[in-house]
Amino acid sequence: MRTTLLLIGIGICISLHAQPAANEVVEKAFQQARQENKKVFLIFHASWCKPCHLMDSAMNDAKCKTMFTDHYVVAHLDVMDKKPLENPGANELLKRYDPKGQGGVPVWVILDKEGALLADSFMKPGQNTGCPSKKEEVAYFIQVLKKTSALSDTDLALIQTRFEQTDQKAH
Repeated sequence: MRTTLLLIGIGICISLHAQPAANEVVEKAFQQARQENKKVFLIFHASWCKPCHLMDSAMNDAKCKTMFTDHYVVAHLDVMDKKPLENPGANELLKRYDPKGQGGVPVWVILDKEGALLADSFMKPGQNTGCPSKKEEVAYFIQVLKKTSALSDTDLALIQTRFEQTDQKAH
């Protein structure tokens, strides 16, 4: 009896900490994007990934956060991680955008509110910018933001400055 109760308790704890399925996260983001007339900025990341944390830190910086949230619904999917941390189905979805698995993480995509791919983190096939930090990566990122949003040149310059600072933090 105690063993059964212990196993039930462990099962409840695991299910409480399990991540939602990737399709649930993505569908929720699309619903919000349709309601708010925004694009979806979907980030594939992992808990152990330093560039993933740097990307989140830069996007959530007080100087930049509203610039992203005013134009995008930002959603995260955990991949390449321990099973309780991963979003079930996220690794399979990542393969749609990085079929050969050359990108590492983070990989990000910008989708319209219906799910069409508008841009991604690949400057060239197999060349993932991940968390843009080097000058050419940041320039590519700014071009993507310019193409997929109505961010002003002033906003883009602030984002550019913040992401260029990320290179110093990465080393």
